[in-house]
Amino acid sequence: MDHSHTHKYKYKFAANDFLKWSTNTLREIEVGAPVKKPKVQATEMCWKKLKIPLVYVQLIDQLHQEDKHGDEDSRHESLRRQSYARRVLDAVGKELRRYSGSGVSFRSKVLNPILQRYLRGVPDSYTPSVRAAISVDSNPTFADASAFYLIRDPVDKAWIPHYRRNLVYIAESRWHLGYLLKTMAIGDTSDFDMVRNNHDKVMGALGEENDEDDEDEAEDVNIDNIEDEYEPKAFSEAEIRIIVEEGLEKFFKKELEATEATVSTLYHFLPLSLISQNHRPNFTRQSGPSFRMSEHYEYHEPLPLALIQTVLHSITTLSKQLHF
Repeated sequence: MDHSHTHKYKYKFAANDFLKWSTNTLREIEVGAPVKKPKVQATEMCWKKLKIPLVYVQLIDQLHQEDKHGDEDSRHESLRRQSYARRVLDAVGKELRRYSGSGVSFRSKVLNPILQRYLRGVPDSYTPSVRAAISVDSNPTFADASAFYLIRDPVDKAWIPHYRRNLVYIAESRWHLGYLLKTMAIGDTSDFDMVRNNHDKVMGALGEENDEDDEDEAEDVNIDNIEDEYEPKAFSEAEIRIIVEEGLEKFFKKELEATEATVSTLYHFLPLSLISQNHRPNFTRQSGPSFRMSEHYEYHEPLPLALIQTVLHSITTLSKQLHF
């Protein structure tokens, strides 16, 4: 049950449902709204049951949890997100109550724009980011907006890898995933702040990366320019750090184990004794007369998830000890 102003919801959603669906995967949901009784000054809840694509239920659940968090965290950003969540939940409730078609055919006019932004790694309610994603020009045209919002079906399972990859740029969705995985808690201000601080770190690192790639634009892949044939790129070191810090490494197990050279430099911060013989990677020395921390090594094998966790945990501990 939710805490929105007028509409109430009943549904089931768990961690193993997060960004997991196949063609025509539907989930039952009930939406209720107060209806005035005839001839009396009272209302009663009128419920409607229907099935809709699972990804919509995921987004509804995220908004519910943000609403509940706002009841316990009275700071500005939390209350801003709560207000936004309630408005969206009420709008979706009206939309669902009016819908009379099949669940497979349902496409939400309210939620689709949010999913289109998430698909591209764009925060859902920050106007400058949305405007910049729609067009590189300061004044997006109708054609720009149509291309951004209408060309792709956000419910298509083919986009799941892109949703997963760009999750590192969506603080609210990562917070929701952390809640489902029980690595974060509703009402915990430290969790709430950590995710937002990590968002700033990742976007800062992404900006530096894009600056470095400006000279080679032809080979650069922009997260806001997804094409059908584009395969999501590997996580950067900054992105791996926040994934582990937020306790999401099990969810991203496949992506992390496929990550190669981008995290190899993490080993340079650790004594070799911290890396077990079984997991020690094969490095190819690129420069320098002898081994030292500043040398560059290229790593050619996927890193085991357990080793990534060990390395990053050790770096975090060392950083705290040295007051970085």
